[in-house]
Amino acid sequence: MNDTLTIGTIAGILSTIAMHLLSMLWKSFGLIKITSLQTSAAIFLSWNQVNTTAGYIVGIISHLMIGTAGAVLLAYFIRFSGKDYYWVTYSHHLRLSLRGGGFLGRTD
Repeated sequence: MNDTLTIGTIAGILSTIAMHLLSMLWKSFGLIKITSLQTSAAIFLSWNQVNTTAGYIVGIISHLMIGTAGAVLLAYFIRFSGKDYYWVTYSHHLRLSLRGGGFLGRTD
């Protein structure tokens, strides 16, 4: 598959799903108070609307759009930056991804 847009879109959807599943796991362990899906919904809705059905739908759509847009941008960046020293580029992105966007810390 040589289409960068398609590769980025698929990678974005899969990584967003994985991020949300990890976020749910962290919430069940008590490490965080809100999931990444709730955070995405809170961008567009007030907090009392986030946990409704409409908030869930808005959260899913916005979370997938943000994750996919980031992955497409990263796919184009990797494509245009070349394959020399690829381990530097990928390890830097992996380190930023594992941070989880700051959702790992407690908000007490």
